[in-house]
Amino acid sequence: MPRNLTKTYKKECFKFLDDLQASGDCNMFGATSYLVQDFNLEKKDAISCLQEWMSQFPRNNKEEETV
Repeated sequence: MPRNLTKTYKKECFKFLDDLQASGDCNMFGATSYLVQDFNLEKKDAISCLQEWMSQFPRNNKEEETV
């Protein structure tokens, strides 16, 4: 995580991303622009924050599914 994002600020960003996901307003791969606009982050910091938020979700490996 970028050094300029404190735990508290990151927590706010994650809450925002949770709410954005629940709203269905955008594909979460496009959420970087929301973080840049709403949290005044640089794009590289917004990407890093989004990647960390996304890493908390398990991957869906279709290869592991049996038919």
